[in-house]
Amino acid sequence: MGRLTVKDGHLKAGHDKVFKPAKTVPEKVKAPYEHVTELVDVKKKIRDEEGKVIIAPRNMVTNPPKRGTQYKQTTFSPIPSFMPDDYNYPRIVARKEFEAAKLLLQEKPFSHRVRTTDVFNSGKMVFGEDVPMPVRNLRITTAPAMVQEVPFKGPGPARSGFRCTFENFPVYMPDPLKFTQRIRPVEGEEEQRRPFRNST
Repeated sequence: MGRLTVKDGHLKAGHDKVFKPAKTVPEKVKAPYEHVTELVDVKKKIRDEEGKVIIAPRNMVTNPPKRGTQYKQTTFSPIPSFMPDDYNYPRIVARKEFEAAKLLLQEKPFSHRVRTTDVFNSGKMVFGEDVPMPVRNLRITTAPAMVQEVPFKGPGPARSGFRCTFENFPVYMPDPLKFTQRIRPVEGEEEQRRPFRNST
């Protein structure tokens, strides 16, 4: 709640006049640059000389809504008519491209062989083989025959038939079945367990 002002309150307080604050003299400050307004308020003229409101053109122009029905096959445009599709058209285009490429071929087939030309010196003259070389006598060497004290004897033929292994067949031993028997604890007797032992 704000403070209330009392009329003629200064007279009751013993003052002749109402308190007024001291006047502040404004000092003009000269800026180093000229002031330029950032926003220019342009006042539009909405009325003519007779005082009637001038109607401005429409800001946005759109097409009228399309008409349709609320039944099956509803479209904004008429149903397109049937147009047959030529499924062989890709083959026709490929055939035309093949015929156009065939016309660009030359009469003689392509050959990657380079035409041979004569050189000043033949290969034999370059390597010095144009002079007849003397015939070389090749020395035929034969390895000496191996001499053994005892003639070689191969291992005997492998054993065949029943029990042809190094040892006899092991005797058959049946695998006994293991049955688990659960012991029910008896009332009044303490269960004997092995004491716990640390792994270390």
